[in-house]
Amino acid sequence: HTYYQENGNLAIPDNDPTYGNIVTMLRNGYHGHSETVLDQTTIDALNKLKDKGWMWNNRLEIGLAKIELLKEWCIENNSAIPPRDTVCKGNLRTYSNRNRSSEFDLGKFVGKLRGRYRKTFYPELPARRQKQSSTENPHRGREITEQEIKLTETIPGWYWDKCEGFARVFGLCIEK
Repeated sequence: HTYYQENGNLAIPDNDPTYGNIVTMLRNGYHGHSETVLDQTTIDALNKLKDKGWMWNNRLEIGLAKIELLKEWCIENNSAIPPRDTVCKGNLRTYSNRNRSSEFDLGKFVGKLRGRYRKTFYPELPARRQKQSSTENPHRGREITEQEIKLTETIPGWYWDKCEGFARVFGLCIEK
């Protein structure tokens, strides 16, 4: 059996006991982080598997796929504030091996996205909650990427800070 047959997706984690070394080698070769050089035929073949969940950079690509789904929700609901517990079905590009599901909470995702933005550009501001890793070391999390920022900012009515959002709404109310 292949990973796809067993799991229904190609969101293969680097630590998978059977395929982890292979995907790590492929991803490192693609990003130029190893002596392995991928030819264009291999890259093209793997790119054709993206609809089944193949990713070159899991964290970034999952984030971008979730932002696309967030954008759809925001347009459909004319709001940039999905409430917590707003479950999005997701797709194979949002599959989480930890949760064994493509579903995710849009409201929580927005909170994390805004938190990552704040941490990236305003690190001097105190975090709302200090996360702890299982090793009891403070958890930094990853910073937001330029790609994620640009895609997020295509969402109509998007704002990074709640005060900015409230001020924008207040301004529109005054205009009316």
